Amino acid sequence: MRNPANLVALAASVLLLALGSAVSQAQTRPNVVWMAGGSVNRTLLAFSPDGTQFAAGIAYWDSVVGVSVWSQTGRLLETIRGANFAAFSPDSNGLYSPTPPQESYLGLGFWNLSSGLRIRLLGAATSPVAANPQQGVLAVAPSVGSRFIQIRDFTLGTLRTTLTNCPTTCTALAFSTDGTLAAMRYDTNAVVVNWSQRTNLLTLALETADPLPLAFLPDGTALTVADGAEVKLFSVPDGRLLLTFTGHDSSAIVGSLSVSPDGKLVASLDDQGQLLVWSVTTGQVVHNRSSVTSAHFSPNGVELGLTVTGGDVQFEQISDWTTVASLEAVNRGVIRSIAFSPDGRYLASAVVGSDGQGDQFYPNYFHD
Repeated sequence: MRNPANLVALAASVLLLALGSAVSQAQTRPNVVWMAGGSVNRTLLAFSPDGTQFAAGIAYWDSVVGVSVWSQTGRLLETIRGANFAAFSPDSNGLYSPTPPQESYLGLGFWNLSSGLRIRLLGAATSPVAANPQQGVLAVAPSVGSRFIQIRDFTLGTLRTTLTNCPTTCTALAFSTDGTLAAMRYDTNAVVVNWSQRTNLLTLALETADPLPLAFLPDGTALTVADGAEVKLFSVPDGRLLLTFTGHDSSAIVGSLSVSPDGKLVASLDDQGQLLVWSVTTGQVVHNRSSVTSAHFSPNGVELGLTVTGGDVQFEQISDWTTVASLEAVNRGVIRSIAFSPDGRYLASAVVGSDGQGDQFYPNYFHD
């Protein structure tokens, strides 16, 4: 599994930036360590809970997707060929990822990052949905198009419960911050359940059947749901519609939601590149940007990290929405997506460029 021979070795970058001093560090350009990347058809970015490791989605010349795991020092720890999903264990010592497609028995494997060995295989769970590190569980769909969601213990892989709240295919799932509640989409509905008690708290009627994002407010008292060009905010557990945000163009589709750590703001991004930041109390827009490709609040809630058309990362100070720092892809391409480490000290970015044969993926770390 380590360093497969048929992985095309391409340049990639790892930059580490201490975000507490983003302005000065970004303007003087962080140190760069180049690492191996690969031809890309998607980007996956995920930090381990302790922030010391980083999983990046890559692809190979034969278009088989894989996941590589890097240390903060730029050392390649593992490459799992054929995987398209990765979820770190709560102790950061392992991760779950689908088995490579060339294996005769498909399932969800648990890999020990120290030994590089797969030590567990979970049945026919081929479609991971979400990880819940707070409760130490993993939510998976037993099969493609499944109406059921299995909640499994992250450490042992044992089945904790099966949720049967979707009468048709479950298309999206999100956990509350404390991990006690799960929200799922199916057709033109969404349901909120207390998964440990298998209690259906509410069912919500939506306008569209698209697998669009949903996200709880940090305190779990409300759920934001993208519904076509609108974003709806529902009270939990009574299901009362608190507000409908209609600031996006009617022809747009909201494909990304980010909630501020204090639960006061929502950043909604549509497929036309318009980013709107609005108050969950009033629904009023407090910030508006165009040509945005992704947006994420920093864990401390002080800044909003953006990737913009053209490939740069910009950090905006939420107090007055001034741009306090910007980062470039160091002439390697465009930065397509970013992820903050859990403690907010580090930022990872996915850089995509071209070498004349197709897009290339470059995972990055930023540090001081």
